[in-house]
Amino acid sequence: MGRTGPKTRVNEDLLVKRYTVAKWPVARCAREQEISAGRARAILAEHGVPLRGRPELDPDVVVAAYEKHRSVTFLEKAWGASRTEIETILDERGIERDAHGPTPVLSPGRKIPAGTGRTHPH
Repeated sequence: MGRTGPKTRVNEDLLVKRYTVAKWPVARCAREQEISAGRARAILAEHGVPLRGRPELDPDVVVAAYEKHRSVTFLEKAWGASRTEIETILDERGIERDAHGPTPVLSPGRKIPAGTGRTHPH
């Protein structure tokens, strides 16, 4: 028993099957087996399974999506990409980003109930 407790018994055949046949991501395979993603990758490598790489983001698609949604966070979640990766593309293309996300467009007749806004410490 190590510092972190006993090693979890892993069903390696199931892990390989989930990754190769069901096309589950490594992280999902690892969660199912209650192991780290690194350990799951090592097991896949031991079985000779080539890891699928994440495709590169297309800079034109990133710019177009940002101009439509005006939110790096939205793009991060939609694509599972890192904030740094998206911001680097936007910076390289000279796209100015909103400091705090988009400004909501509210119709003049719509009222916001009191107490629903966030307060930020100054």
